[in-house]
Amino acid sequence: MQEDMAGDILSCVVYAHPGQGSDVAARISRQPGAEVVAGVAESKLVVTLEDTVDSKAADVMAGLNAVPGVISTLLIYHCAAEALSAAPDHAPAVTQAASPTALQASAFSTSPRALHAEASAAQRTASPAPLPVFSEDSQ
Repeated sequence: MQEDMAGDILSCVVYAHPGQGSDVAARISRQPGAEVVAGVAESKLVVTLEDTVDSKAADVMAGLNAVPGVISTLLIYHCAAEALSAAPDHAPAVTQAASPTALQASAFSTSPRALHAEASAAQRTASPAPLPVFSEDSQ
């Protein structure tokens, strides 16, 4: 990891009007911290944005919809500056998602086979949501 990385990094898809991919790409490339990395021929541009001294990547992204030829912009990835500069012992905590079992810190030292068995057991004990029942009268 580089020490000089201090700003946010974003990735987005910018949908341009058909046939205007190269014109829109040229306009976006003039924005501070912006780089068009793919999709020019398809008019579906993959753009990376980085904070600069003069502008925030999020502000540049918000302004992309005003670029002539742009239909819409969709955020794909955002990495906050704090995550880039965080020391390993200050990394964000892992939180429980939609799984019925919590991921414990000791799970990182548990074998993949044991983790798979635990996840399989949790899936077997979870009760599925009932499916709606429709009758001819309900249509």
